[in-house]
Amino acid sequence: MPPTAEIQVNNTPSAPDDVVQVICAHPSARAIVNCRIRLTSASPSPVTVVLRDPNNRIRFPNAANATKTVALPAGGGFVPFQISGQAPSGAVRDAVIQARVGSATGPVCGTKRVTVVSFNPAAMILTQGGNYGFVGNSYTVPGGVAVSYSSSATIHPSGVDCSVPQLTTLRVGIMQESSNFIITTTYDSPTITWAPGVPSGFTVTVPTSLRFTTSYDPSVAQPVNDGLAGASPLYSKAPAALRRSLGCPGGAAATSNDTPSHDVTPTLSLPFVTVGTVTWTLVNTTRREHFRTFCVIFNTSTNQFCALLQAVWDLNVDSLAANQHATVTSDTPATANPAVGVQANSAPTTETTASVAGDTTITKP
Repeated sequence: MPPTAEIQVNNTPSAPDDVVQVICAHPSARAIVNCRIRLTSASPSPVTVVLRDPNNRIRFPNAANATKTVALPAGGGFVPFQISGQAPSGAVRDAVIQARVGSATGPVCGTKRVTVVSFNPAAMILTQGGNYGFVGNSYTVPGGVAVSYSSSATIHPSGVDCSVPQLTTLRVGIMQESSNFIITTTYDSPTITWAPGVPSGFTVTVPTSLRFTTSYDPSVAQPVNDGLAGASPLYSKAPAALRRSLGCPGGAAATSNDTPSHDVTPTLSLPFVTVGTVTWTLVNTTRREHFRTFCVIFNTSTNQFCALLQAVWDLNVDSLAANQHATVTSDTPATANPAVGVQANSAPTTETTASVAGDTTITKP
């Protein structure tokens, strides 16, 4: 008769916490669960066992570790090992850790059934908001938002206990990144308020049109993480934007929104040497920016994340034109790691000023 062994997942004999999260592709990462095994039958000497999962859903714990060899002391002391999820479960406890004596094909001396948790189906829904216009000096979406977000994921398989330690800190969230950011603001039709004492017939030559451009500084590696203050690496940590997954008690979609905006003055006044102040009138302002928004599983304890889906949206708006709004796309599987590090609102920018329509000569009457 082969010896017998006890296997504990999460270092407890409890069955509900025999779960491990499936491997993440973006970024490439594994959630590790500590386990242990011991002999439960008498043995005159240590027993070598090989751990494996015949269903190939578990690793011990890295990609190349399809098996794990451990020596079990004769006295029955626990020996630690670790697992990770390689392939998602189709049903609760359809992965199995087998302990086989001597080799991967030896007699089975212990088993433990495990569930490899995934989050499927998932969705990252972008909803186009209102048209851009001016509210005072702000170019924004009057009374509305540019884009609304709804990020959701369903824990799979159904029947998993969401209260176990491996799952209780997981939330569905939103991450976002920005690139190709550029604002232009153009002024023309210069006039001058003459200083006292400037004689009649005096002339000045000034730019007919001035254009101000703001963009990410060349030193900024794009895309950059985009989010609200204090939320990094997430877009938002508001309660509505960080929710339990569907299928868990209280599960719901994580929701938020974004309205990129900037201030624009209707006129631009600059002193001109000692002869007066030149004032240009606003022609238009434009904003271009590309965004990629992710549905992520976020660990509130470690700040680690896994991107499931992405959806892109763009701004290419001009205050001179009508019906200016964001354009949104449907979600697709994530193809890249979400940007982290400096957030867009804190990223260095470069500002340039250029004359774009030659010069104008103004003569004092």
